[in-house]
Amino acid sequence: MNNWLVKTGQTSRSYDANGNLTKQGADTFTYDSQNRLVAATVAGVTAAYTYNHLDQRVTKTLNGQTRLLIYGLAGNLIEELDAATGDVLAEYIWLDGTPLSFAQSGQTYQVHVDHLGTPKALTDASGQVVWKASYSPFGKASITTQGPTFNLRFPGQYYDAETGLHYNWRRYYDPNTGRYITSDPIGLAGGINTYAYALSNPIGNADPTGEFVPLLLGAYVAIDFALSAWDAYDTFKTITSDCATSREKWISGGLFAAGIILPGNYKALGNVAERAFKNTADDFVDLASSQRRKHILDGDATGGGHRAGTGKPGKSEFPQSWSDEKIMHVISDIATDPNVSRKAGRGGRTIAEAVKEGINVRVIQESNGDIVSGFPTNVPRNPK
Repeated sequence: MNNWLVKTGQTSRSYDANGNLTKQGADTFTYDSQNRLVAATVAGVTAAYTYNHLDQRVTKTLNGQTRLLIYGLAGNLIEELDAATGDVLAEYIWLDGTPLSFAQSGQTYQVHVDHLGTPKALTDASGQVVWKASYSPFGKASITTQGPTFNLRFPGQYYDAETGLHYNWRRYYDPNTGRYITSDPIGLAGGINTYAYALSNPIGNADPTGEFVPLLLGAYVAIDFALSAWDAYDTFKTITSDCATSREKWISGGLFAAGIILPGNYKALGNVAERAFKNTADDFVDLASSQRRKHILDGDATGGGHRAGTGKPGKSEFPQSWSDEKIMHVISDIATDPNVSRKAGRGGRTIAEAVKEGINVRVIQESNGDIVSGFPTNVPRNPK
């Protein structure tokens, strides 16, 4: 049994060999080789989407306009930008996977959520409700007060007005049917119906990543509470630090924001927990690929080589006291910090720049956010 929903009312549905919804009435959906939705034509209007190596949607193009989507280390959406102008369209602040505030058009709003973290209302600085929503059990929103355009829905979901679907990291969710339009990437580990949302219990469960694994073992509870204790300590430590950025909070609390929320959604728990403990143990995170790490530290045929003592002619080097891990952490931090200075580079790349411990660090990124290079700019270069 494939659990395909083939008809709703008078509307027929078709699927491809991988179980992806390809047609719903006259509407069509197109996927890439990794089963990611790359185009959707609904009511005659086509939207296009692109993704990074983490399967996060990084661009949305509609009516000739492209929106860039920026994420924190924990996977939360933190910023939306106009790709043509670089203008900030929306900003989000999170704590442990729950949205706290939202900024748009120069105004900042407080987000009010329910027990699962689903936004129910926005209030402005005066306490006035400017956005309010009620939901069907499976998450179809009815907006009763519409001020700013606010698209967050169920935990981890972003409403796409052009399709009526909710983007949910690994998949897209249809609140009209209470089902995903593609099969669960983790297969039957998420339940016998691979299209169901959170074991068909949206009142008690949440699925922030689109990969639902139910809580089955008591050991998982122990891990969750241990991480909760760490996160409580780390929240205090980071918030009270003058040097800490919001990125560092997301690093240490990333396991929660990535979707490990009681009572469910333990995605590949062993691997996630291992990564989380590794990150929080030494406070260093490296978001660059192994190839780009080698380029930055050792150098290659295209340049690079910025580790202290590398001696590459004409290249600047980081301080002798900076370890490889610290260099890559600083570069990764700048790459994901929405508050640093940014400008357009060559070939559609972006240049981000910030000062860390007196060292001005420049980071080059691809349009999808991938790190290309990073180097200090306010230190002497090696002789050519």
